[in-house]
Amino acid sequence: MLNAASFARLSQRAQWRGRIHSGDTGPTQSSMLLFTTSSLLGENEDPQPWQAQKAAVTTKLQGAAWAPLRKLSPDALEGIRALHAQYPDQFPTAVLAEHFKISAEAIRRILKSKWRPSGEEAEDRRERWEKRGAKIWETLVERGEHAPKKWREMGIGAGGPRHGRREWLRGVREKDEIRLETESLENRVKD
Repeated sequence: MLNAASFARLSQRAQWRGRIHSGDTGPTQSSMLLFTTSSLLGENEDPQPWQAQKAAVTTKLQGAAWAPLRKLSPDALEGIRALHAQYPDQFPTAVLAEHFKISAEAIRRILKSKWRPSGEEAEDRRERWEKRGAKIWETLVERGEHAPKKWREMGIGAGGPRHGRREWLRGVREKDEIRLETESLENRVKD
């Protein structure tokens, strides 16, 4: 967030360059972009495309650290990389962002990243991802959601009103059969 002093400097610099009218009450997207690109460059240089991109992201995040709201599984990350590598014309950043329902900036960062986990790290990441999924589905089941079969087989959501109905009925039938057999044996003993 901009404090008063930062905004004053930003406004003065933008007014000096003729970008903001004196009647504006707050920083505009273009003025903030101008401020961040000019801090990256000297006064007379034109920004390179990567510098303009960096300034736009800095402006959008307002100085906060990158923390995307939606997380993708390690398999999804590899899928994004593979699709873009094999079919860059069919799967540009915008198409991948729309398909995976994340921002284009997140896709750009995924594709830019060169780090790949080793075998042990990959296994550890998969285990953490499974634990995360289990925790999320436990919370959703408590709210009344229906857990997918994978999670029910792991014991999450089993025994709820919608889960395990067949097993429950089988158990009731078996108990009824046992009760009936026991009653019939008791009747024979009495006779």
